[in-house]
Amino acid sequence: MSNFLVLTKLKNFQNNSPDRIYLGEWCLSDNENDGIGSDTIIISKHPSLSRIDSIHSFNFTIKIYERLLPKFSCWLNKTHGVNYSERYWRIVFGPFLLQYIQTVYHRTIILKKAHALYRNLHTIGLSKKSFTSVKNTNDFLYCVRNTDAWNHQLLTQIWNVLFKPIVLYKNYYWDDESSEFPSKKNVNFRYSLKTKIIIRATIFFVKLFEKKIVGLCGTDIMLYTKKNLLVLILLSKLRIMPIFAPQNVKKPDQDKRDTNQDTRNQLLALDGESRFCRLILETLTINLPLDFLENYTDTVKRSATFYPYQPSVIFAIGWIEDDLMKFWAAMSSEKGSKLISLQHGGVYGQFLYTTYEYLERGSTDFFISWGWSDKNVIPAPVIFASILTRDACIIRKKTKDILWAITSPGGIYLTHLPFFSSPASKAYIDWQKRFLKNTDQNILNTITIRPRPGQSAPPHFLSGRKILKIDAANKKETFYDSLKNTKIFIVDNLNTTFLYGLALNIPTILFWERKYWPIRDSAKPYFNLLEKSGIYHNSPESAAAFLNKIVDDPGGWWNSNAVQNARKKFCDTYIRTSGHYLKDWVKILINIQKNHTNTFS
Repeated sequence: MSNFLVLTKLKNFQNNSPDRIYLGEWCLSDNENDGIGSDTIIISKHPSLSRIDSIHSFNFTIKIYERLLPKFSCWLNKTHGVNYSERYWRIVFGPFLLQYIQTVYHRTIILKKAHALYRNLHTIGLSKKSFTSVKNTNDFLYCVRNTDAWNHQLLTQIWNVLFKPIVLYKNYYWDDESSEFPSKKNVNFRYSLKTKIIIRATIFFVKLFEKKIVGLCGTDIMLYTKKNLLVLILLSKLRIMPIFAPQNVKKPDQDKRDTNQDTRNQLLALDGESRFCRLILETLTINLPLDFLENYTDTVKRSATFYPYQPSVIFAIGWIEDDLMKFWAAMSSEKGSKLISLQHGGVYGQFLYTTYEYLERGSTDFFISWGWSDKNVIPAPVIFASILTRDACIIRKKTKDILWAITSPGGIYLTHLPFFSSPASKAYIDWQKRFLKNTDQNILNTITIRPRPGQSAPPHFLSGRKILKIDAANKKETFYDSLKNTKIFIVDNLNTTFLYGLALNIPTILFWERKYWPIRDSAKPYFNLLEKSGIYHNSPESAAAFLNKIVDDPGGWWNSNAVQNARKKFCDTYIRTSGHYLKDWVKILINIQKNHTNTFS
């Protein structure tokens, strides 16, 4: 018997046979997801695939990355007639390469499981003449996360390398989809005359004194307000300055060049020993972004035009996706500039493994954390959290409302570890159901569910439980406004959200399954403090029982010395705040510039 395997939700690449099997939840439309029965076979949900999201998978993909990166560095140097260091290519090419490896690993493991379970699978592949090579890292990340066609292309390639080649193919036309690629978007900034004058004066000043300056690039999200930027500049005595792209730079021609297939085929000779390396290289003969090969010379020139500076220190956020910034930073590093990156999410320093932390710390001289320390990691206060805690009312208005922050389970195309795979998603939903089952009915009446922005609440919060309120994240009241006036804050996942509850000193109850949110050894003592004080619970039943117990007087528990001491120690390490945060930041950045990196802690 032959089973049809659905690879993506592209309708023309499916059939209507009753024996069809789905590779992952991404193959199903929203309507199909709502109506699937228990007999529907979705390979990605197989219990054995929980191993796909593990330290083993992370270490394996890192090993492949570190094996291939030096070979790519030599090949790219030779191909382009340059002689840059491996670190140059780690900055420029590394973010794409590692996420590509992890994407291929994820799809390969699931596809191999399908072929192991069903021996006579068939499908419809994407024809070779429909294959496309994206322009840059940003387009790659957009495609791999959002487009069925690009994922169908990759799955077709993997299938044909590892298994009996697909027999039936269809064409696909990219016109509508490719118009949504980031490289095709025109971004037009309209500045007032005053703003234009300020930007031009700043550009002139930075060019004039670049060797004496710490340049800030893409750090708006960290500074939070323009006023903070101005104060930072003044406190540093103009030694810290923002980096702007010159306003007269014309938008580059984004029409892609033809691929040089002969040069691309040279990739096959880089590594012939590892079967998985071979798979990476074979698929990259098509999937390698143009800006690393055919468009390389033009991209280097464009980067130099966008960023005609070489500050002594570059402090930037956005290394992962912005190729122009990476080319500039890598070239500046070759010439002696120091590179700094910043934590921009709550799992850094806590989770056992994170791809973004690995990339950002590996590509920069120094990494600034939200409070934790490590080799070449400098702790600093979180500016936004410092502002929130400063502005929060000491006496909050009395409320009975309880806020429960949830994250979104799987079902989307995943690009980097941790994946939060389908088995983890199922376990996560089971924990939510168990918490609901064990929470007092009267308490449920006061709970508001807060999904992630842009996400809706899962069905199990709606069906049969109309008493639960759903926060639609309206524009009038931000999450932080809601949080400041919450009686109790509940979080069931290890992400950024719970840190703000602790920083704002809101009575907070945490619970999540450690198997799917593993903690690194250095963080365990701090989470043990949270567990001993009743903040963290290792089961939904324990969390629900504790909520039932303290709901009438959460302050009696929360304001105890034991709880407050645990909270303060945790916050000082993972979401540090300060009453003089801008002075602290000036001190850190200027000390890095002066080679004094151990004078702030």
